[in-house]
Amino acid sequence: MEIITNKSPQKLQMEDLRRIMTIFDKIIKLENDIDYAHITTDELFKHQPFMLSMLMGYKSDLAKAELNEVLNLYITIWEYFKIDPILKIKAITEAQFDRIHESNIERFATKKTVKMKVVPVLYAAILQRFENHPVLFSMEPHPKTAVMIGTKSIIECFHELTT
Repeated sequence: MEIITNKSPQKLQMEDLRRIMTIFDKIIKLENDIDYAHITTDELFKHQPFMLSMLMGYKSDLAKAELNEVLNLYITIWEYFKIDPILKIKAITEAQFDRIHESNIERFATKKTVKMKVVPVLYAAILQRFENHPVLFSMEPHPKTAVMIGTKSIIECFHELTT
């Protein structure tokens, strides 16, 4: 999602952050709304089935409170990217995710720092949730790291599809 504009990078980042915070607020307000859950699930089933199946995989790995928080993170990512019409016809594939995910795991394991060229404000906001939300903060290291790498990988998949 590249937008050509005369605005400064800082101004664009602030607008992006406000948009992300609005999405987080929306998801918190609608967290127990069954209609919103059905609409979101239907959207993912129709347009991003791999992401939906990936989310279902967390069900057996996480405690209920952790699962709710993690689902909120991924739904935030979907809400952020779904405005791009290309994502109604192009979907993340397992092969694409595996390629990006393996690269991120390798970078993490070797502690390589790579400048993130992918929606840094969105990923920074997600990482901030791990510091500020008690359930995410207190997750065991292994699942916490897996979710952090998974969210980064999904963001990069969407970015790849939209650029």
